Amino acid sequence: MNRLSRYGHICFAGLGPVSWCSKSVPAVTLSSCESELFAATETGCELIFVAKLQAEIFLLKPLTGETSIIAPRLLIDNKSALEVISKPGFHSLLRHVDIECKWIVQKSSQKQIAVEWIPGKLNAADIMTKPFARMRLNELKYMELN
Repeated sequence: MNRLSRYGHICFAGLGPVSWCSKSVPAVTLSSCESELFAATETGCELIFVAKLQAEIFLLKPLTGETSIIAPRLLIDNKSALEVISKPGFHSLLRHVDIECKWIVQKSSQKQIAVEWIPGKLNAADIMTKPFARMRLNELKYMELN
């Protein structure tokens, strides 16, 4: 039996998805928080790529410091992971978390990614990782994001 967590993400530009994926976390994690941090890091990389691509296409300013375009929003449904990302001193409790996962903490503190909480039932990325009844699946497929 495979004990690897699954994560998924959907990157939207406007109302339409432009990038999505569903993968297994490459290592066994010790907590759901650690798994969510890994997923946030992977998703953050994709968000920054999509934002830079949009900036290049529409001739906007690059994502650097104070002169950047609006930071992409990363919506996560795990409050523990949100605490670790948004409070820099808090992650000392997670010394076992790989350095790769601390990348998202740095990007958030540099305001290159805006990390926000979303209730699990509104998280469209769950369509990539969980089985749903047909009715719930249709709700997620046609959900409008604010």
